[in-house]
Amino acid sequence: MTLIDLRSDTVTKPTPAMRRAMAEAEVGDDVYGEDPTVNRLQERAAELFEKEAALFVPTGSMGNQIAVKLHTRPGTEVVIEERGHIYNYEMAAMAAVSGALARPVKSSDGSGVLAWDDIAGALHVGGAYYVAPTALVALENSHNLAGGTLMTRARTEEICARAHAAGLAVHLDGARVFNAAAALGERVAALARPVDSVMFCLSKGLGAPVGSMLLGTRAFVEEARAWRKLLGGGMRQAGVLAAAGLVALEESPPRLVEDHRPRSRPDQHRHLRRDQYRPHVERHLRAPPGRARRPRPRLRHRHPHGHALRRVRRRHRARARSAQESEQ
Repeated sequence: MTLIDLRSDTVTKPTPAMRRAMAEAEVGDDVYGEDPTVNRLQERAAELFEKEAALFVPTGSMGNQIAVKLHTRPGTEVVIEERGHIYNYEMAAMAAVSGALARPVKSSDGSGVLAWDDIAGALHVGGAYYVAPTALVALENSHNLAGGTLMTRARTEEICARAHAAGLAVHLDGARVFNAAAALGERVAALARPVDSVMFCLSKGLGAPVGSMLLGTRAFVEEARAWRKLLGGGMRQAGVLAAAGLVALEESPPRLVEDHRPRSRPDQHRHLRRDQYRPHVERHLRAPPGRARRPRPRLRHRHPHGHALRRVRRRHRARARSAQESEQ
């Protein structure tokens, strides 16, 4: 029996088209900016997001942390939803790398989607000199730990307009922003247009084996390139990896609607090769409050050794009860 790994959309395998592109990639030294395939990937990403420039980085965490570094200075705060990936799953890097402090905020409706009123109460702007000032607002779309909750274009635009009026930068952790765009019926450029910087992953819903992109102004990306090198992300003939990213960027977005479609049984996909079936953690992408969503079937996941584990737990409980009875 073939098991399908449903842990995450990060466990996908490269498609045959990706493997061919990697084998045939034209390469150069990307530390010198001379890898033509990396350059094409960066240009294409900037074009899709309507940003001035883009930078290929090994991981999404590196892209996020470079953005935090460039938008803050030591001793400043980053306002972020309390379940945000940058805060919870990037090893406190904003403190270690940037000397910045996270200011986690709970969304008032519990959805994980922040509103400006949620953010405003956590800001320290123009206050006493002995209070850490706010430097950055970090958003996430879609929001992983909130079950794939979506942030609409209008909500993003409102937050950015008010943050910019207060002199604050806004960074978007868009690891799965292509999924958000597909679910909302928006272009990724529309969702990312108002933010100062955005990171998205090639290696999640898009299915590439490695890599993420960091986008912003040309000056921002030039400074980010130096920090990528400092953090160990300067790769040489990286076109071998970028080639798969180019295929993912062109071929995967139109198919994300298939990943989002509710399915009752994985065996409905027996006609697909294993490298074509791309189940993901966030295929149940949740609509924001007030937006209708389709009902979906509940899927029951059974551990392959579940029966044995249950027997062991029963024995442990029985021994514990016996020990308590003997003490009495």
